[in-house]
Amino acid sequence: MTRDPRGITPWRRLRPGTVRAAWLGTVVLLAATLPIGVVNAAQPGRLPPVAIFSPRPTTPLETAGTGLAPKAQVRMHITAKGSVARVEVSSIDPSSPYDGLFKAALLRTLKRWRFAPAMEDGRAVEGEISWQIEFPPAARNARQPYSTGSLTNVGAELFVSPDTVHRQRLYRVFTLPLKRQRHHLDELAATATRFLDPGRLVTVSSPLATVSTDHPSGEKAARAILANVQTTLAVVRDVLAANLPLEPSRLKLRIFVYSNRASYQRFIAAVDGIVETDGVYIPPGLIAFHTALPSNEDVLSVLIHESAHAFVGRYLLRPGEVFPRWLSEGLADYFSNSPVEKHRLVPGKRRKSQFYRVPMGFWRGTTHAALDLKSVRRAIENGTALPVRDLLAAGRDAFYGRRMRQYYAQSWLLVHFLRHGEPQWKQREFPELLLYAAEGYDPRLVIPSVYGLSPDQLEQRYRRHVREFFKK
Repeated sequence: MTRDPRGITPWRRLRPGTVRAAWLGTVVLLAATLPIGVVNAAQPGRLPPVAIFSPRPTTPLETAGTGLAPKAQVRMHITAKGSVARVEVSSIDPSSPYDGLFKAALLRTLKRWRFAPAMEDGRAVEGEISWQIEFPPAARNARQPYSTGSLTNVGAELFVSPDTVHRQRLYRVFTLPLKRQRHHLDELAATATRFLDPGRLVTVSSPLATVSTDHPSGEKAARAILANVQTTLAVVRDVLAANLPLEPSRLKLRIFVYSNRASYQRFIAAVDGIVETDGVYIPPGLIAFHTALPSNEDVLSVLIHESAHAFVGRYLLRPGEVFPRWLSEGLADYFSNSPVEKHRLVPGKRRKSQFYRVPMGFWRGTTHAALDLKSVRRAIENGTALPVRDLLAAGRDAFYGRRMRQYYAQSWLLVHFLRHGEPQWKQREFPELLLYAAEGYDPRLVIPSVYGLSPDQLEQRYRRHVREFFKK
């Protein structure tokens, strides 16, 4: 996201280099001592499975004109990941010579259902659920199956989505054999390397990631960047991974950091990216950003933002799937807009001030997050805020168009609301939303099921949350 140093309020002048030294040498958010993995949160009691994706079985066309509209009793066995392991059809009433066709329709459709899995003591466990399915009668002149489903799997609409080209590219990358994916990543890395200053190029590596940079501080900067990326991945894991199955990542993350904006923009243009940004994550595993920003906090914010994208893309999403723009960017901003307190990232809080570089040194001023929050609150009050329905439906062109900053800001605050709107949401509702979004289901249709909010209620509650968050 493009940042501009607005709203700087003089507070006190610092000796030039103070913040830079801190960022390069000591600002490590949180010791990343644990491997990336699933962290289970304690939650007492047992909760049954809850149907999230439940398309309606089609009535067999062979029954057209018979008037048959039977009811079927079924039992479904649900895995700890929410998929249907087995379907048992105990009865079809009234019975008819078409029972075999009705049963086949049930098995074919119900195995596609998805559930929020049963929970026991905070863990996802296997469960069972009984259901009664009623078939509508097929019309005498029926030519097409009865409309299926209340939810849409985004993956099934791969070639008709507003972001078709982006989805097709991701699908091709993630369905390649691992050897081909590695080759694709190596080609991206070679392109990124071309735009670094070879006279100052430094590379450091760990088992998880490699950092290449032409930053003037050389290896010191590279090691600080590597530590902060690894730490951010651990923090994001701790927030998002409870009760969520993680996809394995078998490719080392490649990170490229440019000391000037022009070099970064030349790389972005070479890979057909959006040059108005300050950082990017490109699947299957490349982060790039530049450090020519108004403050070291801004640089760290971009690092956190792109690292969050990398975690989601490498560990959370089903291969070939993508989050909707609002969820992808809002989730990344949720972390990057959070404050660093005593070298620790505190997700969900908001930073109110930061240091900016100015010709005479450094000044403390209002953070971009605080300015964004203020602008969204003002837009809500004067009627110019984006409706939530428009935010949820926004594709690439709208999101990164002339109102890009507003889309980013409102997406961040919508994610914040969906995690913190109620105390319990961060334990169950928000992880469920991410689970089904990661599987490719459309959050516009998942949110009402998971949160129990109609579109109007979602809009009202979201706006109230923004007003309350502004007062904190």
